[in-house]
Amino acid sequence: MRIALFVALLVSASAHADNTVKASVEPPFDEGDRAFMTYASQLVRNLFQESRVVEWYSLRLDEDATPVRVALVCGRAAPDFYLVEKDPTHRWQIIFPSGPEPDCDWRPTLPPRWERREDAAIVHVQNYRTERGNRLIHAGYERVYLALRGSVPVLVADQLLDESQTRVLRISAKISRPDRDGNLWSFDAMPWQIGRFD
Repeated sequence: MRIALFVALLVSASAHADNTVKASVEPPFDEGDRAFMTYASQLVRNLFQESRVVEWYSLRLDEDATPVRVALVCGRAAPDFYLVEKDPTHRWQIIFPSGPEPDCDWRPTLPPRWERREDAAIVHVQNYRTERGNRLIHAGYERVYLALRGSVPVLVADQLLDESQTRVLRISAKISRPDRDGNLWSFDAMPWQIGRFD
């Protein structure tokens, strides 16, 4: 089963090679979607004043067929994070580690529209640098796949890519579960911090 999931993620990753996402763009689908948008907007407005939601979408992240709602929140001063909701009693803030360049653009553009994505994971691409002392050893990108397993956020796959994002340098399909401090660990040994919002 793990191999089938990993193959599905790699197929899904091919759609992300140019950072595009296969999605249908529509207004929220139901009252639950609207309630999540209201909750997330109020949370950002009250706790993260210099942040804003830049993406809204739903996708199937867990073993069941229930869509999971996601908001990508970017900030000028606050950490960038995904707000993930399985239902109003299961919400998580997943803070992703920031690299040497911003991975998330907080500047105002058009308001994001709701998307229904076909992916089986939240696919996050970020830049990375490997240095020894002051010497650059390697730079490129990391593609991280986040999902839910048993209603718990997990890192299901991780890829290191070259600077052009066309050649995969290393792949891991080992599922990373949160440690006792609530952190997920990716290839670059940077923690993805998980907090509960329910």
